[in-house]
Amino acid sequence: MRTRLLLAALPLLVLSPLTASAQPQQYAPQQYAPQQYAPQQYAPQQYAPQQYAPQQQYAPYPQPPPQPIVELRSADPAASLFQLTGGGTRLRFGRRHSYYSHYEVWDPVCRTPCGVPYDPSGVYQIRGLHINRSSTFVLPQTSVVMLDVDAGHTGPRAGGVILTTFGGIATVVGIVFTGVGFGVRSRDAATGSSSGNGFLTAGGVTLGLGTAMLAGGIAMLVLSRTTVRISGGSRLAASPRPPRLALLSDGLHF
Repeated sequence: MRTRLLLAALPLLVLSPLTASAQPQQYAPQQYAPQQYAPQQYAPQQYAPQQYAPQQQYAPYPQPPPQPIVELRSADPAASLFQLTGGGTRLRFGRRHSYYSHYEVWDPVCRTPCGVPYDPSGVYQIRGLHINRSSTFVLPQTSVVMLDVDAGHTGPRAGGVILTTFGGIATVVGIVFTGVGFGVRSRDAATGSSSGNGFLTAGGVTLGLGTAMLAGGIAMLVLSRTTVRISGGSRLAASPRPPRLALLSDGLHF
């Protein structure tokens, strides 16, 4: 009888702790007191103003003087203005001996028509393709210089040199023949012969031809010179005198 009661009460004993643990626990809410923060007091920083020294006043730079301008005008588009920039002496070796020769370095400044700044202290020439160079000259120190160039060419100059040389020779030969002809004619007048007429004829023809060649050669030389003039002013330079005609072992030089 007791055994049956214990068996009947055993499930109740096992379930009673599980039922007790299955019930939700009740938690009381915690009360938190709010914290009180005292505001911090910040004192404003005092900054002393910086003292700057006044800037130094610089005098304005002086303006450089305007550089002078040269203007070149010519009927030949190859006429150019050149400036002497250097030079010196060099040793040259010939067939039989060596010798020293002087050389110059010329740099182009501008070609006509042009207008460029120039160096007032420079030395200049007019040069160009097939143009006889002028002699050296200096430019006046003015703000604007206008140059009028009458360019002479190498072809007429070479022809003038040849005509002048051979015309001079022919003139001398004609004078000699004419003098001999007059001497022979005087002798023929005494002897009654007429052999001097040939000398007079040859001398007269040679003298006339030589004189014409000489005059034509001189005219060609004068017209082939390169002249440089200031516009509305005087002449600055002209071509130097032509070299003499010389027959050397390596050819004809002039």
